[in-house]
Amino acid sequence: MGVFKLIKIKVRERRLMSNIKNLEDIDNKISYLCKKLHTSRPEQYIYTYIKEIFPTAVRSKKFEWLLWNAEFDIFIPELNLAIEYDGFHWHNEKVGLSDLEKNELAKENGITLFRIREVGLEEANCDYYVYDYKKLYDNIDKPINAIIEFINTIYNKDIKKVDNIDWMYIKEKTLDNLKEQNREMSIIGLWEEVEKYWDYEHNKEEKPEDIRKTSKKVFYAICPYCNKQVQFMPRLSYHCYGKYSFTPHICKELDNYCISLVDKKCKSGKFELDMDNLDDRRLKDWLIRIVTAREIYTTIKDLKTLSVIEKKI
Repeated sequence: MGVFKLIKIKVRERRLMSNIKNLEDIDNKISYLCKKLHTSRPEQYIYTYIKEIFPTAVRSKKFEWLLWNAEFDIFIPELNLAIEYDGFHWHNEKVGLSDLEKNELAKENGITLFRIREVGLEEANCDYYVYDYKKLYDNIDKPINAIIEFINTIYNKDIKKVDNIDWMYIKEKTLDNLKEQNREMSIIGLWEEVEKYWDYEHNKEEKPEDIRKTSKKVFYAICPYCNKQVQFMPRLSYHCYGKYSFTPHICKELDNYCISLVDKKCKSGKFELDMDNLDDRRLKDWLIRIVTAREIYTTIKDLKTLSVIEKKI
């Protein structure tokens, strides 16, 4: 064997080993995030494929008419199609909103529902596909093709079915999706700019993307308005402030600024508020805080009144 041919073989082997190592590393990260987010690999792989075909597809779609804070695993807006992945271990002992109830609610509200159900589960009273999965889910193309076939039939589409799976690509995309979901479920999903004001020194090694909105632990941040260090508990702030409000304390500097601004606008006689187009972030934060606080106060007040009435009765 020639020297150059031997070198090429060695280079090819190194690349192969490097790809295997990278894939194992991605697998470990996917496993960690799936456990953390209480989701499953097959559901995430399916979502990744569907997202490639329909970029507007979203995960964990909620509707007001869904009870028990339930949600659809995947939702495609332009088709008004919901896709559920029913894993055996979870759906065999279903708690909360049952599959049957969710099927009926979807039908009543004009949403087409398609389920992927793992082997061992009972038949569903909607369109579904039974997935006889393998340990590594390397036959995930079967449920994906079942979804594509359903879409092609119901919506008169001509989407090409999955042939050969590029696992490196699909797992990299799945990991990216999981990271995005992790950020959305963390306090970053509550305060978009929290990373700018996060007190990394006092919070030690804890990062905002790893902290849940409902955490009862106390953390430190630097107020973007008065530059003072403040303490806050995400669980409490989650219920007291809106998504865009990062003010976890009563900030006098912010109050004075906004009161002065509102006063000037009122005197000009042209004071209109459009929260969607309000470009002053400080004023927006302040207004959200006031409105939310008012709603909480009104609720508490009403509950107290109700309590007094009940006592009298």
